[in-house]
Amino acid sequence: MIEINLLPEDLRSKKEMNLGLANVIYFAKLGFIILAAIHLLLFFTSLAYKYSATRLEKAKSKISSQDIGAGSLKKEFAAIENRIKIISDLSKTNSHWAERLGKLSLALPNGVWFNHIRAQSGILDITGSVVSLRGGEVEALNKFLYNLKKDTFFYSRFKNIDIVSIGKSNLFGVEVADFSIRGWLAE
Repeated sequence: MIEINLLPEDLRSKKEMNLGLANVIYFAKLGFIILAAIHLLLFFTSLAYKYSATRLEKAKSKISSQDIGAGSLKKEFAAIENRIKIISDLSKTNSHWAERLGKLSLALPNGVWFNHIRAQSGILDITGSVVSLRGGEVEALNKFLYNLKKDTFFYSRFKNIDIVSIGKSNLFGVEVADFSIRGWLAE
């Protein structure tokens, strides 16, 4: 049924809107359920963040303990880098001792050998022995020194190279000449 009220607003009867107790209880339950769901969501979110923070704290302590070990590795690495720098600086210098020692061995005539080589304080000392079945030990030494002085690469760093001493000894029944050669390095 449709009711049409043509009375002016002032004279009309006013009906109060009554929600009723059942509707109020229904909306209260619905509000309680929504609040409980929001609280549960916040509770589980805070648990997840707490678990994540604990996991990150453990990872941080693990990394910091590894960082302590890395400190000693960093020191060793720095020491190795310093050694590499020293070696590279030495390789850039023009001493070429490996080549000079190679030339020294190539200049040796038959029957001459070294017993000791020492370079210290700008002096190169070589001690060795010479054996010759024909008695030409001194000639073999002179030939050796001549070959060293003739080699411009080898002799370029020296002021002078001379025989310091020659002595005779006996090795297994064979007469051997022991010698000492000294070379003075140029500044």
